[in-house]
Amino acid sequence: MDIFLENQPQRPYFCLNEFMRLFFLYLTLVVSANLHSADLNPLTNEQQQQLVLDDTIRSELRLFNDLILEGYEYIDEQGKTEENISSLIFNLFSEEISSDEFWIALDPIKENAFKTSEIFEEKVSKINYRSLSDKKFFLPLYTFNYEEITKVNSYLRNIARIIVNQIESLEAGDAAKYDYFLARSGLLNTDFLLIMANSRDLGSFITPRTSIYHDIFKIEASAFRVIAFATQVNSLYILNELNEKKLKDLEIKTKDSYRKQIDLKLKKDLHNNLNRLLNLFSKLATPEELDIFKELKEDVEMYYGSSIRLSEDYLSLVELFTKNKDNLTYSIDSTIQGKEFDYINEKIVFDKEQSTQFGESVNKKIILVQNILLKYAN
Repeated sequence: MDIFLENQPQRPYFCLNEFMRLFFLYLTLVVSANLHSADLNPLTNEQQQQLVLDDTIRSELRLFNDLILEGYEYIDEQGKTEENISSLIFNLFSEEISSDEFWIALDPIKENAFKTSEIFEEKVSKINYRSLSDKKFFLPLYTFNYEEITKVNSYLRNIARIIVNQIESLEAGDAAKYDYFLARSGLLNTDFLLIMANSRDLGSFITPRTSIYHDIFKIEASAFRVIAFATQVNSLYILNELNEKKLKDLEIKTKDSYRKQIDLKLKKDLHNNLNRLLNLFSKLATPEELDIFKELKEDVEMYYGSSIRLSEDYLSLVELFTKNKDNLTYSIDSTIQGKEFDYINEKIVFDKEQSTQFGESVNKKIILVQNILLKYAN
């Protein structure tokens, strides 16, 4: 049955189905890859409406969304911690810091290595194992979300252990063992990124093609795979397990993922969906509320652009190895990990920060848009 926004007489009326489709486009759906997509059916229009209007479902989805974002922030912190350890080693060998300063800096890193993983684990332990919703269709979605949170939790704990192993290797004066744990960290990151990529594939599968999240999930799936394969190249190199055949295979996978990310149809679909939503939203929102959506639209476009730049950085890393395919034996005097390698990594750090900022801004704007639409729904 149709309902109308009677409190907005100066604007065209909206029927329920159109309104709910508009709203659903901003619903953050996070699903895990522990089940094959065949186990999850696309949501019907009625189910999409229930995801929006059911207070319990909406609350649980937002809880998962907040937790997953917090987990990603902790993962980013762990990555910066490993970068900090590498910088300290470089500064020690270049005599920019003394041995005492080196160990003084490492001690608190080791002492607090498990701090963020313990904080996150405590929060995860308080989540209900099963949804409180009585909507049967939502139960597998809840399970998928719960499983993804536990995967993030396990990853944080495993990386924390590897950071401690890295420092203990340095304490033992075993540089080879440090390199080993550095590489193991990279391979663990590769596995996790591929899990996240599969998760985004599932997200794209269940969301309508008219949803901006359908497009964003596709973008992120490809971006995760680019980073995963490039990281795997560097990790295998450090382990002296990279050969020309493996490099060629990973290069093909990296380039294929990048091509999917910059696909013209994907770009056009995202552009069209954003503009269509802008037109729909303009019929509903006040000028001030419309400005919030315009900011969201701009942030989504900037997020897409920053993710492409980041993927191009990682692609450059793989191409650097390909350029040096005749010398894939790792050593401390490696010709691969020289100035060009350092320059690419500097770009990765910068573009990763940019992409993270735009992604966080998109999430905040989506919450604002959700709240605006909820106001009209009520």
